[in-house]
Amino acid sequence: MEKRLKPLHERLKLPERHLEDNYPGKPAPVREFLPGGVLSDVEPEVGMARCESCEYQFICSDSPQLRELPHGGDRRFAESSPAKVNCTAIGDIYPFVTVLGTVREPNMVKQWPSFEKEYLQFFLDMEPGNWLAVVVKKDDPELPSGFEHGAKVRIKRGIIASGWNRELGNHLRLDVAFSGIVELATSSKGGDSTFAQLMPRSYNIHANLFNFDHRDNKWGSRLIDSTGTVAFQLWGGDEKSRALLEGYEPQRGDEVVLVGARAKDQFGKVVLEGRVTKTFATRLRPAPED
Repeated sequence: MEKRLKPLHERLKLPERHLEDNYPGKPAPVREFLPGGVLSDVEPEVGMARCESCEYQFICSDSPQLRELPHGGDRRFAESSPAKVNCTAIGDIYPFVTVLGTVREPNMVKQWPSFEKEYLQFFLDMEPGNWLAVVVKKDDPELPSGFEHGAKVRIKRGIIASGWNRELGNHLRLDVAFSGIVELATSSKGGDSTFAQLMPRSYNIHANLFNFDHRDNKWGSRLIDSTGTVAFQLWGGDEKSRALLEGYEPQRGDEVVLVGARAKDQFGKVVLEGRVTKTFATRLRPAPED
């Protein structure tokens, strides 16, 4: 059953492109209905009346509540300090890299912490003495004919992360998810990153909150600035969300600063993900006045 439903699930999760011209900010009249769904004789409210209850009222081009949105740059993060963090405009978030190397020891490995998912893992040998641990986070990855130990490959649209295990210690990991491509290659070309250029990236975002997506074990929201929108999520339940918020109770429309989020390729869409460890915690705070 899971195998049969997987293609449908992936199609539903494909990135969608909506042209703004197809969704003009001209609300329909607000009509009143009597119990039982009977249409009332009360004259419908026209104009922008519907904007008062619409969750997009602060970003819609025609809304009377339209606000000027943030657009990245340096921004104070704490009321108690004049120090600023450099924020990336949402439209400039691009976590992907392309790397070239030689495949070593490909194997299917059960994934921490549940050890229920099993993904293809291998080492990618790059410059002499340098390597990446690669995890292909797909249930049925498309691999080129000839992919094997010793094959030279180019990996496109992977995301660099920090890895650790007892045998390897701290190391760089390349996560290859829905958007990633593995292909055979013979030589380097423009766009290939060197090992020295690779490092895990974190993002600071200055934006407005305009939606929430809280579920069991997940705190989620959607952020918007003048360049675009992006989803943010933190897994781990109430304990980790308390560390994220530090007592802050966010409301739709709040102007916030998010610090220390990582990007993730989730069904072909870039989402930001928080993390809370013994030594580090992503933070979401109301943006202080400059």
